[in-house]
Amino acid sequence: MPLVVNGTAAERATIEGWLQQICWRIRVDGTTGAAGMIQGPQAPGAHETGCRCLSDIIHGRRTVTIQPLAGPATPVPGTGGVPISAGGGGITTRPAGSEVQANDQPGNGPDGNPGSDCTSFVDISNNGGAGYPHGYPMWFVLAHELTSGHAFHNTQGTAGRTGIERERQAIASEHDPAIHHSLPLRPLPR
Repeated sequence: MPLVVNGTAAERATIEGWLQQICWRIRVDGTTGAAGMIQGPQAPGAHETGCRCLSDIIHGRRTVTIQPLAGPATPVPGTGGVPISAGGGGITTRPAGSEVQANDQPGNGPDGNPGSDCTSFVDISNNGGAGYPHGYPMWFVLAHELTSGHAFHNTQGTAGRTGIERERQAIASEHDPAIHHSLPLRPLPR
């Protein structure tokens, strides 16, 4: 299961709806959380900007887990207590022992092979229902964490060496879905 959604059946259904804003083909099994893609002609008004990246994750050799967190003050596991609100509702982590790319070589997971598994944490409550100050919907936060963003680059071993480089990669990945959904583009960090 290279893409799995944790949480209750209701949380999985919510996240499936968010994923379908990125790629209408995504389906999440309500019992196992395994994500897959259906085939067929694109429905009118359906969104497909993130399908290629999600397909690469689903058919990849590394696992991406989407983990819902209860609210903005919930600490993200593995971060020393950083609340999910510090990431605007989304934070992606790699397991201890993972390395980022160096000298144009892919980064490795703790097993020494290119890429690593990762977990994308999302605030299922959308800041307690108030939304985050950035103004983006939660599906867009999830897209930032997954598609050509943090999770995709982690699985490929292409995550930037610094936090700024990694954030630049993820924000650049937002532009296609932002344009498709008529959302404002964020400038790339310097």
